Amino acid sequence: MARRTILHVIVVAAFAFGCEGEKKTTVGAVERALSARVPALVPTPAPAPPPAPSVEPKKIEAPAWVDEYANALCKRVALCREKMLAGVPEQQKMMLSMQIPTQEVCLKNTRTFKEKVPKADLDDTEKKALASCLRDVPKMACGNIQTGKVPECQAIAALIAEARGTAASP
Repeated sequence: MARRTILHVIVVAAFAFGCEGEKKTTVGAVERALSARVPALVPTPAPAPPPAPSVEPKKIEAPAWVDEYANALCKRVALCREKMLAGVPEQQKMMLSMQIPTQEVCLKNTRTFKEKVPKADLDDTEKKALASCLRDVPKMACGNIQTGKVPECQAIAALIAEARGTAASP
């Protein structure tokens, strides 16, 4: 029995002594392992330089006849847009609203020129075409307005498209 007691004392002492030494090693090892695994702080990048001011496009004033045409046509576009949006279910309104421009967008698209402005004075044929277009715009079918297929206004639209450097829609 004495042997057993001595053996127990030795085992307990060894265990206690071993645990004490293990704690120090384990804590130190864990600290080293953690510090090794933590990535070094990446310096915050310098703020991006402010964007260079874009060159302000030159303002090209449209002749009075362009304003007459744009006002009449875009007012009709806005009426057609409102009428068409009122007649479709809610789910389709978003899609249709993206297809038909607002009056403001229509005016901007019709009056904005990048390089050159349409001629200031129209000849007699062009004046008649403009008068016909302005007279017929309130009576035009919304489908024609929406698709840009407005026969009465094609001659005028072609003059504007030429100044914009784009082709007029057929």
